[in-house]
Formats: sequence, C-alpha cells, structure tokens
Amino acid sequence: MGYWLVARTQPRRENWAAENVMRQGCEFYLPKFELISARTREAKAVVLFPSYLFVFTANGQWRFLLGTFGIASVLMRGESPVPCPERYLAQMRGCEDADGFVVLPKRSRFAVNDKVMVTRGPFASKSGLWQGQTPAQRQQVLIEAMGGRIMVLIDVDSLEAA
Repeated sequence: MGYWLVARTQPRRENWAAENVMRQGCEFYLPKFELISARTREAKAVVLFPSYLFVFTANGQWRFLLGTFGIASVLMRGESPVPCPERYLAQMRGCEDADGFVVLPKRSRFAVNDKVMVTRGPFASKSGLWQGQTPAQRQQVLIEAMGGRIMVLIDVDSLEAA
C-alpha cells in the first residue's frame, strides 16, 4: 500500500532531486508556477514550494530517499514519515493550467478599508468598505444594510473603486 510523502530537498536542487527520485522508479510531484519578470517580460517556471518535493512510495518503502541525491530529509512524525493526503495534491493539480503550471489566486487591487462600489448582484449600487479576500477569491465587503453593517462576499468582477 503506497502513499504520498513530503521530502525536503537541498536548497535550489528540487529538479535534480525529482530526477533522481524518478530514476529510482518512484512517482513525484513538483508543483511550479509561471512567473513573468516585470523587467524583461520573460516567463520562467518557479517551484511553488522551494526545497520540497512530493514523492509517492508504492510499497511503503521510503528510507531509500535518505540516500537519494538532492534529498536532504523526509518530513517525519516520530519514527515514520508524515503521509500527505492525496486530496491536497489533487486539489493543487486541479489548479493547473494546460501547461502544467499552478495558477495562483490574483492579488486584490484593493487595500483594507478602501471604499468600493458593488456593480452587480443583489447588492448592486451599494457602497462599502473592502475587508479582504477569501482563499476562494471572494471579496469580503462591509456594507450598510438592514439597519446595520454586514459582511458580504462578492465576486471580484462585481466590484470597483468608489
């Protein structure tokens, strides 16, 4: 019975470690995202979790990783490695684009307590104060409604600066 585990790699040696893990017949996952340089406008692949690599051990054997070039250690809980739930990796893979890069959430264009106007939906034409962004990229806005202030979640495309 196999499971995914997390290996810590030598600094900036994730690709080399992944290649050596693959040579030993194990599946690995090294999530990357595309970074476009503001200066040169060139895109390059950047490791999402520097110095970490996800490794699948089909038969539960993992100690060989400690002798694999590029691997520094394995995340442990006591005497055994910490298994990484497959649903986390599936969720991450679900955020990949056609080129295999993880698409990161966009940063919000608003700062906390900026005045915003809702442009669509049930709160259209209401103004409020932007309070933050959820992990699902929904915008938290504090608006005056129903005799008090309430927090509502709004799609980012339904907001503009007031």
